[in-house]
Amino acid sequence: MRNILSTPDRAVRSDGTPEYGVFRSPFRQVNLEDARYSRILGRSRLKEWHHIALIHPDVYVSLAVVDLKYVTASWVFVHDRRSGLSFEHARKLPGRRLKLPAELWDARWTLEGGRGYRIEGHNHLNRGLHELRIDIRRDRGRADVQGRLTLREDLDRVHPLVAVLPLGTNRPVYTHKVPCPLEGTLTIGAQSYTFSPERDLALVDIHKAYYPRKTFWRWATFAAVGTDGAIRGVNLTHNVIQSDDRFNENA
Repeated sequence: MRNILSTPDRAVRSDGTPEYGVFRSPFRQVNLEDARYSRILGRSRLKEWHHIALIHPDVYVSLAVVDLKYVTASWVFVHDRRSGLSFEHARKLPGRRLKLPAELWDARWTLEGGRGYRIEGHNHLNRGLHELRIDIRRDRGRADVQGRLTLREDLDRVHPLVAVLPLGTNRPVYTHKVPCPLEGTLTIGAQSYTFSPERDLALVDIHKAYYPRKTFWRWATFAAVGTDGAIRGVNLTHNVIQSDDRFNENA
């Protein structure tokens, strides 16, 4: 069992040293650009993304917005559980087309992918929720995807995995992972799906890291609402983090 630490206001101290560990609550400011590693090699090495999985009895959706600095990437992957059919809308764009926020308490982000591809988010931890809007037009036979969704992150109900871990000397990776009760409506082509927070979940993965050029992941994550109404989730990861017997994302 690991020691879960009290959370400082900032993920990186004023001297450029990261606050390594697993923490009790979200950071007020995830200032990885202030790490000493960034001062030497530049913020262009910082990789950032939001990944959200939407889980419904009849449909599964995986979406991501990714800022790699030299390129911006995004996808919306849809899997129909009943028919087994899947499709994906995706974009690769020039760098700097997306700016993800340094905090989750009251911050917006938008990705305009062109040709009818738009995803918006508003992180509202100060209100215990995240808002997500998806507007993607039909393209090359792939159905349009339209959604207005609310992800409820009640810190009194679910303890998120909040961690800052070492990739090298003063070279941090930050993650915030949490299962959120999900409500709203998603329309895929002619079919509409209504999400119920008593049954359905969104798995949120918010990530910032100075990853090396060559990297790898082995990752599994899942969650469910129990018959007693409690949310239970598991996250298992093995990647390039140093000393991963001590520093890891397993929870």
